[in-house]
Amino acid sequence: MVTFDTLKLSKRLRDAGLPAAQAEAIAEAEAEALGEFVFNNLATKGDISELKAEIADLRGDIAEVKGEISEVRSEITQVQARLEGEITQVQARLEREIAQVRSELKTEIAQVRSELKAEISELRGEVADLRGEIGDLRGEIGDLRGEFGKIDARFERMDRKFTLMFTVLMFTIIFLNQDALRFLAGLLGLTR
Repeated sequence: MVTFDTLKLSKRLRDAGLPAAQAEAIAEAEAEALGEFVFNNLATKGDISELKAEIADLRGDIAEVKGEISEVRSEITQVQARLEGEITQVQARLEREIAQVRSELKTEIAQVRSELKAEISELRGEVADLRGEIGDLRGEIGDLRGEFGKIDARFERMDRKFTLMFTVLMFTIIFLNQDALRFLAGLLGLTR
């Protein structure tokens, strides 16, 4: 509790020229106002003790929160380590699988290349055989054309022979048979 010397204030006010009753009234009013102000606005030892207790509680709470934060950090570190381990395992597994797929693809590609080369070689052989056969067929066609040319020549010779023989036969018939001549002339419309 703050002490206020009302007597000292009253003496000063009287020395300044105020009457004694008025000086005492002002001193008491000041003492009351100061007492209320102190009571309402200044902390007491009890208030300070309560604040110290609350501060101690808050420090305890802060220590608990720090402990919890430490636990969370520890858990995060553990989870992070576990995740890193799992990621490493997954990555290693994927790398193995990718390597296996690459190997299988290389093997399959090599097999397909080999098969394609064999098929291409086979097809080239077949094409060469076909070209040979085409050449043979062209030769045979040429031979057949030659034969047809000979046959055409024979037909032409035979046609000429038949024409000649027919003409001779006609003249023979005409000379031998006058009736036939009249018949032919009538047939052809040469006579009436």
